[in-house]
Amino acid sequence: MTKTVRKQIYIIKKMKTLFNIIIAFLVTSAFAQNNIWKVYNSASTNLPDNKITAVIIDKNNNKWIASQEGLILFDGSNWKTFTTKNSKLPSDKVLSILEVNNSIWIGTSLGLVQIKEDKWRVYNAENNSIFSKKIRKIVKDKKGNIWLATERGLVKQNKDEWIVFNKKNTNIKDDNFISLAVDKENNIWAGTNSGLIYIKEKEIIEYNSNNSPLPDNHIWSLAVDKHNIKWIGTKKGLVCLSTENWKIFTDKNSDLPSNTINSLATDDYDRVWVGTQKGVSSFDGTEWKLYKATKKKMNHYSIYIDENDNKWIGTEKALLVLNQDGVNIKTQQAETEIDFKVTNNISENNTKLTYYLPQATKVSIKLYTFQGKEIVTIFEETNLKGQHQFYYNTKHLSNGTYFCQFRTDKSKQTQKIVVMK
Repeated sequence: MTKTVRKQIYIIKKMKTLFNIIIAFLVTSAFAQNNIWKVYNSASTNLPDNKITAVIIDKNNNKWIASQEGLILFDGSNWKTFTTKNSKLPSDKVLSILEVNNSIWIGTSLGLVQIKEDKWRVYNAENNSIFSKKIRKIVKDKKGNIWLATERGLVKQNKDEWIVFNKKNTNIKDDNFISLAVDKENNIWAGTNSGLIYIKEKEIIEYNSNNSPLPDNHIWSLAVDKHNIKWIGTKKGLVCLSTENWKIFTDKNSDLPSNTINSLATDDYDRVWVGTQKGVSSFDGTEWKLYKATKKKMNHYSIYIDENDNKWIGTEKALLVLNQDGVNIKTQQAETEIDFKVTNNISENNTKLTYYLPQATKVSIKLYTFQGKEIVTIFEETNLKGQHQFYYNTKHLSNGTYFCQFRTDKSKQTQKIVVMK
């Protein structure tokens, strides 16, 4: 190789690097920059890839992030990426994550991984014939069994035994499962591109657009709320299923921004969160609200809601965090500080109070009028170290703004409570 050729290659590499930096800057600047959104991408962090397929937060407050370029562990300050080159991960394409007891379960495009006490165990077709390559979704039922949505059927772990449900041993017509959820009665709901599967003990029922009100057979997302209402995301609308009553929401009869539903989640305030190409919407049974981090279309693949009501949203261009009351991310380093937060649910006249205690201490929470007059002591007793939360009913209060004061021996914080009836 001549000196001239080497120089040309060097210039090309430099130009490519500069081009990538410019593109990363343009991608970052396209997102909304305000206190209700936080953006993580490869331009601003050590994320190896911007296509985020799933997120969970474990009991130690570590963020486990699934991407197309590996598994990322983020403790609030440090980023660590696991790939096929530095771990036992069978594929860099990570599709799903779940924490069960002391284990992290990882679904990839080439099998299942269990991480327990830093030990990795791989389950795939090479060591177990029932395992499919793609593990798209992982859930745990009420008995502690793990269920997998795979491209070759539903797989159930019962203690050390793995059981598969597919066309060969059941009346299931489509083995290629995409979505999965467990309801309050421990029944299994699973979605394929051919319809919705319902499993109750040994009974299996399949719903499709021919035998049910389903608007479409592509069931791409599922969620069950605390009232056991099933929310079903399809390519042609959102379905609300309760005690055999079906209600269909589309962009024609609601404020749903798009009929293609990529992801679903439910929160403690009776809201369902819906991820589409045109943003994320929340619906409380009456009112729809739309949240968009960018004006451009973008697939929202997953939604995870943490204890501080932050919505961690995996998209094709970044990892987003949304909180309409202001993003509040608790890191391990911040756990030495008390973090008191009030979240209003005006439509339900209910307020969520959350706080973290670095050590056991006496806690007092009092309510004051806007003018500073004490109304009532909401709570006063000694609490143990850790995260705490409870709900305060505001139905007895008149409309207006109030102050909620949180006090310990070493700290005093005040937040607003708004009451509207």
